[in-house]
Amino acid sequence: MNKLHIYDERTDKHFELAIKINDTMENGLVEAPYKIPIHTWTKLLVQKFLKDPLTRSTSKNLIKYLGTKRGIGLLNSKLTRESY
Repeated sequence: MNKLHIYDERTDKHFELAIKINDTMENGLVEAPYKIPIHTWTKLLVQKFLKDPLTRSTSKNLIKYLGTKRGIGLLNSKLTRESY
């Protein structure tokens, strides 16, 4: 039986980033909703892809989906959005 692990040593960096973002919003240094910089978002996604077998197993469908007109539009929207 597989168990869902919500927290382990690999997630430390992600929790630290979330806490840092939350602290900066509470101190009024950035406005909410906060948009994670594209280079940080890309780095986290690549790390997840390399370390998480479930993410790797769905990558074929993701690549197929991004090849569609709708997928390209959604990706473009995500990359160029100024605010939420």
